[in-house]
Amino acid sequence: MKLDAFVLPFTRSRLVRSDTRPVSDWLSVCWGCLLLSLLLPFVERRSEASGSLYFNGPSTYAQFAEPFALPANQFTLEFWCRPDSLNQSGDLFHQAGDYDFNDRQSYVLLGFQADGHFYIVWGWSDLDPVNANSPPNMIIPLQWHHVAVTETMSLVQPPFENLCIYVNGALVYSNLLWQMGDGAVQWLGQSIPQLARTGFAGDIGEFRIWNRALSQSEIQSKMVQILNPTNETGLAGYWRFTEGTGNIAHDLAGTNNATIYGATWSSDLPGSPLQPPAITQQPASQTVSLHASNVVFGVGVIASTPRVFQWLFSGTNIPGATSDTLEITNARLQDLGSYSVVVSNWLGSATSSNATLSMYPFLSAPFTGTTVIWGKDVTLTVGAAGTGPFNYQWYKDSVAVGGATNATLNFTGIQFTNGGMYSVVVTSPFGSVTNAPAQVVVNPSGVSIAIYTGITIDGVVGLTYGIQSSTDLSNTNGWRGMVNVTLSTPTELWFDVQPANQPQRYYRVVPGPISVP
Repeated sequence: MKLDAFVLPFTRSRLVRSDTRPVSDWLSVCWGCLLLSLLLPFVERRSEASGSLYFNGPSTYAQFAEPFALPANQFTLEFWCRPDSLNQSGDLFHQAGDYDFNDRQSYVLLGFQADGHFYIVWGWSDLDPVNANSPPNMIIPLQWHHVAVTETMSLVQPPFENLCIYVNGALVYSNLLWQMGDGAVQWLGQSIPQLARTGFAGDIGEFRIWNRALSQSEIQSKMVQILNPTNETGLAGYWRFTEGTGNIAHDLAGTNNATIYGATWSSDLPGSPLQPPAITQQPASQTVSLHASNVVFGVGVIASTPRVFQWLFSGTNIPGATSDTLEITNARLQDLGSYSVVVSNWLGSATSSNATLSMYPFLSAPFTGTTVIWGKDVTLTVGAAGTGPFNYQWYKDSVAVGGATNATLNFTGIQFTNGGMYSVVVTSPFGSVTNAPAQVVVNPSGVSIAIYTGITIDGVVGLTYGIQSSTDLSNTNGWRGMVNVTLSTPTELWFDVQPANQPQRYYRVVPGPISVP
């Protein structure tokens, strides 16, 4: 049976109603309701029935009436908070200790920094402090977060002293020796002026102190419950901030009430439902140019912190790619493929759809022209890369060559008519690129000249070549036929047997047969 009209947890000095106003006159309490409350078990409800206390940052705080009487070997401090922004750091809790013989005061601070990491700082007022920090991006503005700090100490087995920080039920820091120590006074929302630190701006709710270290499973379970102090072992202090009026926040587990200075009661409710990861915006596919583009993949996600991101390339984890964005600098061919991200927290995980990184086509090996020998087999080649498939079209003198639709253009026994300016257009689903025109020169043969009166002909077996000579290169009509040579091997040597007393001659090879006087 569940009672929704009243929630009747007992403190040492008062009865608290669901509207959180203390009942000052016990005789005014309906004895029937009191009897009914004693007969029914306490109902633990989700914390959406709670309230909170709002601090404006620079000059508002709540001061506890008595120092926390915590054992030296273990404790838990937990609360809900919702910062207004992360533009500046904010101290959520401050404990000022006693002064030592050097007139130095010890202190402990709990809060967050602008990068969203939660911290604990402790030390002496004139010495460098010691810090314990969670990873960044644990705290998000305008969202409720549950924070718990536990300490355990053992004199028997290691770890002899261990500090743990939990955010939204997930362990984000551990394994640092620390002791909270005795405090002369504790505040919520601000630190002592001597430290010149920034106060907290936002809401705090469900503040609890335990004289034992809660386990992670206990933290995860109790963080979303309204507790009955009489049923909780070790609950040393419990402030729900549901009073809604006055300047006193009552301790539901004891008598350590807090006096409120400047902070205001808020109807904003702590304990927003914790959210397993859900992808709200998938990574988008992108197309880039080689070495000319920086790529950034992002993902939109709703999830309670701490959130863990792991990006994958073609289904394999990318080392170090653990933020909500993935940046690729100067994208290369080996970067092309599918990318996805897995987002997880202790409540579950979600995997995004694949985003494809593609690349516009480019010429990896342009065709730059060539000089070939008449009658030989010739292949023109162009190299393209990027994201395919690729289509090709060769052009000669700006006219498309029929059937020339591959990366290579082949000639069997190339002819002089095949000489000219060749270009090729490469297309893909992502664009096109054009190889600028380059010349193909067809020579009759390859000719090597030595110090003797002869030449070496490099040509095609079975073809006939004519050898001409001239004694005056300035006379373009002075060439005369000397001999026709039909090659029986690809390379043949021809000698001019003219007497040594003849004028010097110049030689050239032309397609034969030619007229020989």
